[in-house]
Amino acid sequence: ASGTSTRPGVLYEGLVTDVLQRLRDDKAAVLSGVLWVHGEIESNSPETARAYPDALAEIVRGMRSDLRAPELPFAMLMPWPKGAHLAPALPEFVSGLHALERDLPHFQLVRATDASPLEVYGDRYSSLAASPFDASDVLTHYTEAGQRAAGELLARHALYLS
Repeated sequence: ASGTSTRPGVLYEGLVTDVLQRLRDDKAAVLSGVLWVHGEIESNSPETARAYPDALAEIVRGMRSDLRAPELPFAMLMPWPKGAHLAPALPEFVSGLHALERDLPHFQLVRATDASPLEVYGDRYSSLAASPFDASDVLTHYTEAGQRAAGELLARHALYLS
């Protein structure tokens, strides 16, 4: 991202290039905002949980600069907390996200509710030992029902942005 202290990755550069090209190719297209789903695996350790909010803020600022949209809305899907007993740093991770929502303009957390839970495989197992999956699958992958609920939440939020 322009003006940041670290060099952006290839995936970031590809994303920005793709968005700018699509906006050039389709003059009717409008960039309404960014819907972000990421970060669940970062709640596994205190170090990554602490580092994630600053890294995400850098991405948000970089995208706003590189896409020439300084007030671009950025909405992040909050991890579903029911499997928190399997993710030791989740409270620290979530508190960092709440600080971003408070301090970073035009940044909003999209929260699931009990009515639309984002079930991860970890919600189905009382411990990692009881799971047929490895730790990263259990903690970070939504079940089919969780994926549907996430899609519905983000679709409602996208309608709100437009």
